[in-house]
Amino acid sequence: QEYYFAHDRCRGWRAAMDECGLATDLCAEGAPLEQGGYLAALELLRQPSRPTALVCATDEMAIGALRALRE
Repeated sequence: QEYYFAHDRCRGWRAAMDECGLATDLCAEGAPLEQGGYLAALELLRQPSRPTALVCATDEMAIGALRALRE
């Protein structure tokens, strides 16, 4: 299933970050569902340079991301 609104949100986030001169290299995309947020957060947490904040496209993704952070 395609989640077009999620792609639009991601493009908007990247555009805003670029406009402010902020890096977007720590970005993981996933389905806008709890499992998508969980898997994306795990991907980010495996990076050598870990994020200091997370922005999630949906509440469901945030719940999944929080579960990954707790683990």
